[in-house]
Amino acid sequence: MPNTTKLHKFVLISCVFWAIFLASCSTSNAGENVAEPTETEVIPTATTRVALTLPTDTPEVIDKCLACHKDKQRLIDTAKPEEEVVSENEGAG
Repeated sequence: MPNTTKLHKFVLISCVFWAIFLASCSTSNAGENVAEPTETEVIPTATTRVALTLPTDTPEVIDKCLACHKDKQRLIDTAKPEEEVVSENEGAG
């Protein structure tokens, strides 16, 4: 039976420890002197207005690569001439 008294002591000490710990974590302002605003005081508040900007047409970005590849005449002028490939599978064997 002596083990139960040790267990009771341990539980009691643990409960006291946790009660003190939780009380110290409290966020109440009971001990602090905080001035409460009276009815006649005017508390200034900041108001910020954000202007709504709607999306507009974005300017077209000039892409030089796309411009070159869309120009059919430039493609024809700068194209490499086709070379004839001699196949080894043709001809007399």
